[in-house]
Amino acid sequence: MLSGHLRFPRNVYNPLVPRPPTKTILDGHLLSTYIQLPISRQRELAEPIGTNRETVLNDLVDLGGFGTFF
Repeated sequence: MLSGHLRFPRNVYNPLVPRPPTKTILDGHLLSTYIQLPISRQRELAEPIGTNRETVLNDLVDLGGFGTFF
C-alpha cells in the first residue's frame, strides 16, 4: 500500500495563516489509507483522538473527493 517514496512534512511559514501549518495540511495518501483499513482498525485509530469512525468518515466526505470510496 505504501509507495516507495516517503514524504516528510515541512514547516511552512505564512504570516497570513494564524494557525500552525501542521493543523492545516492534510496528507491525501494517508487519508485514503484510512478509508481502506478494516472497520475495526478505523475505530481503533479514531478513539485516541476523541472521536469515532463515523465522524472521521463524514469529515472525509465533507473534504470532497472521498465519497466514492465508501
